[in-house]
Amino acid sequence: MGRRGDREMIAKFTMMPLEPYRSYPACMATINQIRQKIHDRDYYLSSHAEDEMVDDYLERQDVEHAILCDRIEKTMTHDQRCTRYRIEGSTMDGRLIHVICRFRDEGSLIIITVYALTEDK
Repeated sequence: MGRRGDREMIAKFTMMPLEPYRSYPACMATINQIRQKIHDRDYYLSSHAEDEMVDDYLERQDVEHAILCDRIEKTMTHDQRCTRYRIEGSTMDGRLIHVICRFRDEGSLIIITVYALTEDK
């Protein structure tokens, strides 16, 4: 049996899907690219993101902390403009937030929206 067959047999035996493992390296590369944009200050906060940050008492440092310390929770590929990424992370004071972002045509990162997760989400 080839390597693919071995992985499928192991996945079937352990009842674990293969798809998360296939996308893992790509997801890690993407989060590293996003983090590099944060380090380089090559990102833009949309006015909508800024409004949401005010509503949820979030600071720029909270958004940066979530991106730098946590993970891509979902990749949304059905956007005409580009793939969007939902990062779930914690703020400086430990609250959970979602950051929705995408890469712009010229390569910089745009943070589309940010919102705090409530207990019931």
